[in-house]
Amino acid sequence: MVVPISLQPPLVGAPPPPAVTNRWKPALIIIVCLQASVTVLRLIIHDIWGAFTDIILLGIGYCAIKEDYTTALYCVWYCVLCAFNCIFGVLILVTRAIQEGTQDTPFKIFPPSDAPTTFLFIILLLSPLLGAAGAFVSWKIYKLMRDQEMAYLAGTFYAPPPPQYPIYGAGPYGAGPYGYGGQQGPGYGAYYPPYGAVPPRQNGGTTGEAGGGGAPPGPGAQGQQPGAPPGAGEGGEEEAAAQRRGFRPFSGEAHRLG
Repeated sequence: MVVPISLQPPLVGAPPPPAVTNRWKPALIIIVCLQASVTVLRLIIHDIWGAFTDIILLGIGYCAIKEDYTTALYCVWYCVLCAFNCIFGVLILVTRAIQEGTQDTPFKIFPPSDAPTTFLFIILLLSPLLGAAGAFVSWKIYKLMRDQEMAYLAGTFYAPPPPQYPIYGAGPYGAGPYGYGGQQGPGYGAYYPPYGAVPPRQNGGTTGEAGGGGAPPGPGAQGQQPGAPPGAGEGGEEEAAAQRRGFRPFSGEAHRLG
């Protein structure tokens, strides 16, 4: 393919961008009208097969003009047909110029001498030019519609993920606003440290020192939580847990039993 497009039309039925209706649609109308003039010239010189193919192209172009540009499907097919028309028009023009004056082309058209050769000369020049122009304009309309669709989908169905909040040192209980241990419970995107990892402190202190925002030291750790009853690290875990600030199960330092 000469024109890099996809055959899948846009799926969102949104109104067309202003650039389509103000700039490219009038250009498409002018191109289709000029192609209709070329079709009339083909009928004058009795080029029936060329006129028949141009009529098909004009029908697709008319549908591309009349559609509401919510899908731009006819613009896709019109772009494909114009691209093929341009390619074959260039091949015919080059072949005609090479074989000028030979047995295959007994009458010359470069330069034209009478009315039929003049019409043929105009057809050979305008057909590939209008095909290239029609392919470019229809591809531009399709591209604008696809860009609008991608922008619409990016703002709705494919929204960016929510921010992630760390557990330790952010909320009032040592957790992020949506992390485990915070006031609002666990949330999407919360960061969970590996089991047995020592939580960091807010003020740069170490585990077992007062004033941090992490979990208190477990049984056997250096120091004891201020205000905890005696023996909290040996057998009074339940009573000491009620007074611990920012208590979280399964947190703190790991210890070997026995």
